[in-house]
Amino acid sequence: MIASRICSLTEILDSYRDRFVLLDTCRFDEVGRLTHGRVLENSPDRDVVYNALRTHPNSVIIFAGPDAGELEGAFLDSGMAWASQD
Repeated sequence: MIASRICSLTEILDSYRDRFVLLDTCRFDEVGRLTHGRVLENSPDRDVVYNALRTHPNSVIIFAGPDAGELEGAFLDSGMAWASQD
């Protein structure tokens, strides 16, 4: 498990495949794509991670799955990011 340290998006996607992941201490590239973050919570159950968001309001939720469609990297929309790895 890679929690408690800042990890690259690739590490997070590889370690938490098909899970919702709550991140803080996020870093973004020059166009606003998520590149790094620190894992606070993860679960295949979205509600578990959404509940954890209540105690970490300045964090980001991603779904680390292959079914992110046409989205590349992380697309932030209303506090939710969908992350895919090509």
